[in-house]
Amino acid sequence: MPDPVGHALDRAVARAAAAGAGKLELARVERYPAAPGYLEAVAERVRAAAAIVPFAERPNVPVVFSAHGLPEAYIQRGDPYLDDVRTTVAAVAARLGLGARARLCFQSRVGPQRWLGPTTEETLDAVAREGHKSVVVVPIAFTGEHIETLQEIDILYKEHAERAGITCFARARTVGTHPAFIGALAELALAAARERGWA
Repeated sequence: MPDPVGHALDRAVARAAAAGAGKLELARVERYPAAPGYLEAVAERVRAAAAIVPFAERPNVPVVFSAHGLPEAYIQRGDPYLDDVRTTVAAVAARLGLGARARLCFQSRVGPQRWLGPTTEETLDAVAREGHKSVVVVPIAFTGEHIETLQEIDILYKEHAERAGITCFARARTVGTHPAFIGALAELALAAARERGWA
């Protein structure tokens, strides 16, 4: 998702590199949808959330991966976001043996443009219509907790699910400072440094 803060940081770093007259070199790590440590951290968060689902429902509980939405126009112009999210979800689902229980949806839509779908609300409604009383919701492509997890998922979507008839709303935590995720970031940074001959 386009990130104004991230773009401002990118510009600031680029200005600093330019001002350094070639003394500041940059090695970027932009994407890591299938980094093993990242996948393991997500999988462990899903396992922990699923553990609060009533035991009898665990084998069939839907696991809803809720990613930040993006206008379809971005994807049509070549943004790799959707492919990256699909790669992560497929890999985590394979690790956990979820099969068709894994569902990808999108949240945080704003404005009149056509956005990626289905929405998280639509997916929760579908889960309820199928007769499920429990659901595991996984914020995906969010690495830390913030308003879109703590308020949008934990409050708004939970209330939506309860109105639809879902009685157990289990929400996986973001990867945050999970050791496997931090290890993955360190490996990516080291690999980028090696490519530049720095390590």
